[in-house]
Amino acid sequence: MAVRNRRSLCLFLCLPLAALLVGCESAPPPTAAKKAEPKTPPAPISALSAVYKMYVAGRTWAADLEPLEVASIPLKEVPAKDGNYGAWQCVFVSTSKMAKKTYTFSLVELGENLHEGVFGGPEESYSPSGNNVPFVMAAFRTDSPDALKTALEKGGGKSFQAKNPTLPIAFRMERGRRDNSPVWQVYWGANALSSPFSVYINADTGDYIKTDR
Repeated sequence: MAVRNRRSLCLFLCLPLAALLVGCESAPPPTAAKKAEPKTPPAPISALSAVYKMYVAGRTWAADLEPLEVASIPLKEVPAKDGNYGAWQCVFVSTSKMAKKTYTFSLVELGENLHEGVFGGPEESYSPSGNNVPFVMAAFRTDSPDALKTALEKGGGKSFQAKNPTLPIAFRMERGRRDNSPVWQVYWGANALSSPFSVYINADTGDYIKTDR
């Protein structure tokens, strides 16, 4: 009788273990982890927004800083669109220090070449000469998307772009030679000096100036 009770007890204890083992064997395999979706690139930023961020940061270097030159920086990681870019560069001048400093603003980090956010380069000596003079920050009122629109509609850019759809559009700004107003150069191609087509826009008033072909 005792032997039968021990067998019954053993069977009673083993049944849950057997059921657990069967359950483990019949359980469906865990689903494979979903592949990481590609990260959506950030939306490109306009020149005025980027330069203002650099201007605010640059005032810790010199309270009297003024922009000397603004330029777009093409990035394959953040494609340009409608006058907005993934990165911009601005050279600022301090007359009290007789120095200049190049700042960049980027939406992405690209190692040693370009840093995310605002980054200031080393201080360099500066002396005004010819057209190498800064303009007043308050005179920068026409943003890059507006300059592009004027270049396309009034400067002949629309027809040129239709004939040269693969040429990139870039931006450069410096003080004009006729007055103190900053001037946009909206150009097609990789280089502002060798561009086959450039349209100049007054960055203060937004007026069309001329077209170089």
